[in-house]
Amino acid sequence: MNFGSESVSVESQQSKRPLREFEAIPSVKMHMLEDFTQNLNEYWGIYMQLDHDPALTNHLYRVGKRIKNGELLWTKLDLMDVIRWKRLHPLMKRITQSVPELEQRLNDALTTGDGGDRVEALCGMQGFGPVLTSAILTLTWPETYGFIGYHSWTALGALGFDVSGRPFSGGGYTIPEYLRFLMIIQQLAGQVGSSPAQIADALYAYDNVRRKSKRT
Repeated sequence: MNFGSESVSVESQQSKRPLREFEAIPSVKMHMLEDFTQNLNEYWGIYMQLDHDPALTNHLYRVGKRIKNGELLWTKLDLMDVIRWKRLHPLMKRITQSVPELEQRLNDALTTGDGGDRVEALCGMQGFGPVLTSAILTLTWPETYGFIGYHSWTALGALGFDVSGRPFSGGGYTIPEYLRFLMIIQQLAGQVGSSPAQIADALYAYDNVRRKSKRT
């Protein structure tokens, strides 16, 4: 899978200095963060092994690339594939718009500015939220966005980022939380020459490895 290598966006272009989230990381955790970034290839490999449907993953990234290039538009069938891809099946009952309305609003939202504007436009749609929004945006612009989920978010906490106060219930993230997550993974991506999508996937793998090691 080719996720792209650019890692800049309107959020991360604000300044080249480290985000305050990095400055607040305890020194003992900073060593863990450095180890994480130095072993990204290993974590990407683990992520590939954890992918429950590689064929669907590759298909959706191809669709996203063609949509980004203006060759296609998102359809409801594509959206249902995204929901299956990230195992967000309860959302299927919440998205009740007619097919023409859904597809029109979805594609209009993706042309609403960039960066955080797209996030807010998609999250404003019925049945959508930061988790599904992040999946759609990651497939279309992996060089700018990354998927937020339970494992990627909790991995940030394990690496020293302050994610206190978040009830780890499996997905009820807010727009500010996703934008904060996005800024962190964009900063990490810029430091290592990767993409936010790859960083988010590596965080997913990192948390799975961390939890497995605790059980052994």
